[in-house]
Amino acid sequence: PAWVQNVAQLLSLLWCMWFHFARGALGALVSLAHPLTWLGERHEGVEFVVGRVHHARDHPVRRSFSYPLRLAVVDLDSPPAWFARSGQAADHMTADQARARAGADGPVKLLTSPWTFGYVQNPISVYYVYDACEKKETPVTEGGTGETRRETLGSGKDGSRFRLRACAAEVTNTPWGERVVFDFDPRGQRVPKSLHVSPFMDALGDWHIKATDPMACFEERDVDQNDAHESENKSKNKNAPRLAVHVDVVGHPAFGDYFRASFVGRPDARTIRRARNERAGLKTLWRHACTPHRVAFWIYAQAVRVLLAGVPFFPPPGLGAIKEKSRERDVELEDENRKRLDASRGGGDARRRRP
Repeated sequence: PAWVQNVAQLLSLLWCMWFHFARGALGALVSLAHPLTWLGERHEGVEFVVGRVHHARDHPVRRSFSYPLRLAVVDLDSPPAWFARSGQAADHMTADQARARAGADGPVKLLTSPWTFGYVQNPISVYYVYDACEKKETPVTEGGTGETRRETLGSGKDGSRFRLRACAAEVTNTPWGERVVFDFDPRGQRVPKSLHVSPFMDALGDWHIKATDPMACFEERDVDQNDAHESENKSKNKNAPRLAVHVDVVGHPAFGDYFRASFVGRPDARTIRRARNERAGLKTLWRHACTPHRVAFWIYAQAVRVLLAGVPFFPPPGLGAIKEKSRERDVELEDENRKRLDASRGGGDARRRRP
């Protein structure tokens, strides 16, 4: 019966929720015994951003929640020592692999949550792939809007300039641990929904995803903080540069554009911007220790709320079926974009011929 399945799901979710809570609490206590928790650490090849994750859905019930998050932006060409030592490097693409996907020749950054005590919970990691560029600014057209803006370029340690060429999203579903990687235009792009990401959402609709440039974000932060008149906590100022990733579910046949998820953060303070959550002082330990365990707890806690609200359970259809649907939808989107482009060109030709 359906009620038996719901009770079983509820008990499973409660067990997972408190299991991760207990592991995270134990990890935070263990961290207190490490000297670097009190003294702090510093690693080149990484900077941290502090912000919030926000989820909102409009159907079949209206629900929203958010939680604080501190993430790492790893330089994949010269990552910190802990990235390889923990085993996390083997769980992601290398810089060369990301460059090959994008056909780029510049640096590669990775937005992700560091492993903690051998555990990882990264619903989405984002690769930022750059091209070398001599000019500081260049006009670009916003994806899907046709509006033109000025693009601020990031800079390397040697002063060279880089333009964000492309991004790749690495999406992992909970609790099944399946993963897909797909490329997208950071200015905004509609892509096929290529993974069953939640037992409380079906696999219909597409994703619309966009992301801002972390190198430009950090550069703007450094310019602001080098001003002697700025406060020491500029990274907390509401006008500080922001790093953002937005993923929406759009075009659902029954619900339309009904789900929105985002991470919006700012560069962390200079004193601890290169330290992991468990090695950045007691304040950061209290707020962000064992982030993977916290994220798992929040995901399962929200799942309990959604289940009790009466949202139906959707078992995973299998990665193979999703990939086949994704390939078919990718062809459809390419055809739609081609028709839209042809129509816009035709309209332009008609306007030019008009006396």
